[in-house]
Amino acid sequence: MVAVEISVEVPSGEFVNVTREVERIVEESGISDGLCTVIGLGSTCGVVLNEDEPSLIDDMKTLLERLVPETGWRHPENAHSHLRALILGSSVSLPVVDGRLKRGTWQEILVYNGDTRKRTRWISVVVTPC
Repeated sequence: MVAVEISVEVPSGEFVNVTREVERIVEESGISDGLCTVIGLGSTCGVVLNEDEPSLIDDMKTLLERLVPETGWRHPENAHSHLRALILGSSVSLPVVDGRLKRGTWQEILVYNGDTRKRTRWISVVVTPC
């Protein structure tokens, strides 16, 4: 097993693509067949697998804003941050085949920062052999 933590600066309410960094970790792991899990280390951080296309990213942000408005929650200050991350989920897992991530043509690994300010997000990448 190989476990690596990476950090990425993510503005509030934005998505950042970490696919290339995860692919590099998988390739350098030396593991030819297995599973790669990418985990956001924070309760207001989401990790998703989707297309990194600007209008779609805008649509995803709009969806989160509509589903989870900023106000009306009991938790003080940033309940919406936690709830938006909850909807997205905090991890994705992808097969590793012949030393490479197995993903669809447009599937990218995106990290979301639901917090109310720009954050350095720590992401754990774990590659496990089969």
